[in-house]
Amino acid sequence: DPPQRIAVLPFTDRGTANYVVDEIPLSFRGEEERDQWAWTYANRLRRSIDGALAEREFTVINLITIDTVLKDHGIDDWQQLQTVPPEQLGQWLGCDTIVYGEVLNYEAYYVFLVAAWRVGANISMVSTRDGHTIFSVSDTRYSVDLRPSFDMIDIAVNSGLALLELRDITLARAEDEVGREIALRVPRSEKNIIQLKNEGHKLAALPYKSRSNFI
Repeated sequence: DPPQRIAVLPFTDRGTANYVVDEIPLSFRGEEERDQWAWTYANRLRRSIDGALAEREFTVINLITIDTVLKDHGIDDWQQLQTVPPEQLGQWLGCDTIVYGEVLNYEAYYVFLVAAWRVGANISMVSTRDGHTIFSVSDTRYSVDLRPSFDMIDIAVNSGLALLELRDITLARAEDEVGREIALRVPRSEKNIIQLKNEGHKLAALPYKSRSNFI
């Protein structure tokens, strides 16, 4: 009984929301600024997983629709979300599966010629029919930039280039890779694939004008 209609719920951020290199925080953001960055990190991973699942044989609920429905029911943080039974969320969102997500960490590492980002996440897919967990995974992704050098000039230049890899855009790429890896690990749904093929055959059998109106 594989998932068919999936709603990717808002993720939460378990990290510090500070800029951390070699496990040393280099930024000291205020509470409001940390909340903004935590939302950014969690939402990027959420969108990545949502997009990767949409490329599979599943139907995903629009993220804006999900957030609007939750807001209408007074759900605006992770703690409140946890108090709502999966069965109730399924009725609100019109889905048979919901996805919970936690961003665990996003830390940078730098040692002269090596720069890396580490991104970790916990993801679970829960049935809204009976509340049981269909699929769960913890994944950690290292995005590593290695620049071998053999003389002092090359070492100096490549050390600077490696340092440039510690940008937020590189972190965003690592988050996207984590999302795609997690989505690819969800088992194939042969039932959904057969259904999609049947729908494709029905569409192909329609006259061209009717097919255009259908699309």
